[in-house]
Amino acid sequence: DSANFILGGSASYAALAASFFAPTQIVGIVGSDFKDSDVKRLTARNIDISGLKMDAEKPTFFWRGKYHEDFNGRETLDVRLNAFEGYMPELNETAKMSKYVLLGNIAPETQEAALNAIRDPEFVILDSMDLWIQTANAKLKELIKRADMLILNDSEAKMLTDNRNLIVAGDA
Repeated sequence: DSANFILGGSASYAALAASFFAPTQIVGIVGSDFKDSDVKRLTARNIDISGLKMDAEKPTFFWRGKYHEDFNGRETLDVRLNAFEGYMPELNETAKMSKYVLLGNIAPETQEAALNAIRDPEFVILDSMDLWIQTANAKLKELIKRADMLILNDSEAKMLTDNRNLIVAGDA
């Protein structure tokens, strides 16, 4: 089974889930191809999208991959930064006061800029992927030290720690 051009991203999914329990805000950028139906899906759950910037010139960040049968492994087939290229987040006062923060999967320098703007977070979740492990490893490892939780799949954990044993990789 496959699906094309669906609403994706850890920030979108986490915001939708969190909206059932607490006020939620998204800070980020989307492109000219971001659907009105996706905006409505977010706002229907009372998610504050005032920090969501729209880039009329470029399409939204794009990732295409193939998941393995066990969903613990996957292959990245295509990544296009698009609107995220050169983007640095601008947080409003509400976002700067956030206590619980998910740094969605994007370049570690972008994640760091967002985290630096938040005044006193109590719990920080960091999402990443193979692309950033390969291209921004040192910056990612610096940022991991500031996170309370790291989201990786099995193959990414092994890649990040350069260890084939998942238990040892988890400890690392």
